[in-house]
Amino acid sequence: MPRGVFIKPVDAPNTLFHVTVHGVGDERIFRCRRDKLEFLSRYRNYLDPNPQQNSSRHRYVNLRGSVSLLAYCLLDNHFHLVVYQRTHDGMASLMRRTQPAYVRYFNDRYGRRGPLFDARYAATPIRDSGHARNCLAYVHLNHTIEQLGYEFSSHSIYAGEERADWIDTPAGLRIFGGYDGYRSYVNRIGPRMIDRKLELHGLCRETHRFRPIA
Repeated sequence: MPRGVFIKPVDAPNTLFHVTVHGVGDERIFRCRRDKLEFLSRYRNYLDPNPQQNSSRHRYVNLRGSVSLLAYCLLDNHFHLVVYQRTHDGMASLMRRTQPAYVRYFNDRYGRRGPLFDARYAATPIRDSGHARNCLAYVHLNHTIEQLGYEFSSHSIYAGEERADWIDTPAGLRIFGGYDGYRSYVNRIGPRMIDRKLELHGLCRETHRFRPIA
């Protein structure tokens, strides 16, 4: 790399990020189960190992070579992602394809106009394996421990209860040493987080806000 070249953290290749996106004014961005399924389908279109087609039989660009999704959790007014960026613009390329597509679906379905998401999304570079474990657990524990079976998080995939090839679960599980290591970590840290004695979100500092999206 030439001397003096500075790469912004959000442009850094081979970097893991914790991404959060909120509804504008904390508006609900998911009003029903179908909305969440539609949202996830837009990520799968670009990350599935098997090329996906739209209704006109045009293939979606496959972005697996530049970015992968390790984990997610969808809540009514916001969502969390853990994204691994292989190329400098991998994450931005994924977000600018998926977010506007979902906004169009949502606005058409509910007869609304204008932006749905907050003006910017937050991306926190994950520093090391300990930070990664905490962020993955935090994402999966946005619901209480009794709700770990919540349909719209990737916890069940990490627990070995479901499979989704478009989620890079193997990369995430390596951080925990496999399925057993993940289950053990979540079972140990879950009650501490729910009691608010451990604020995992506090570990996700140095947040960068960038690139407005629809």
